[in-house]
Amino acid sequence: MKNKFPENYDSMGAKEIPTSVQTRLWKFLMGMGRIGHKPKCIAPGPCGEMSVEFDLDIGSKEYIFYPDKTRIVIFPNDGSKPTQIDIDIPMK
Repeated sequence: MKNKFPENYDSMGAKEIPTSVQTRLWKFLMGMGRIGHKPKCIAPGPCGEMSVEFDLDIGSKEYIFYPDKTRIVIFPNDGSKPTQIDIDIPMK
């Protein structure tokens, strides 16, 4: 896979997003698509991460793929504080 996000891809000093992060995100999206979940938003981040957001009945859920971990952040509709957890998503 060619790296679509090299060092400074945004002309504002963003870190390179490793192809391993891009591959993990792509495989995750393929799996989610197989069970009918479509992302609301997919975005690169300035620190070598990529994120994908899904709408839920109770709010939204964001998966952030960092080079060394994956974080889930749930944003409730009721305005309460978001919940975060780091997880391991095995990718074969």
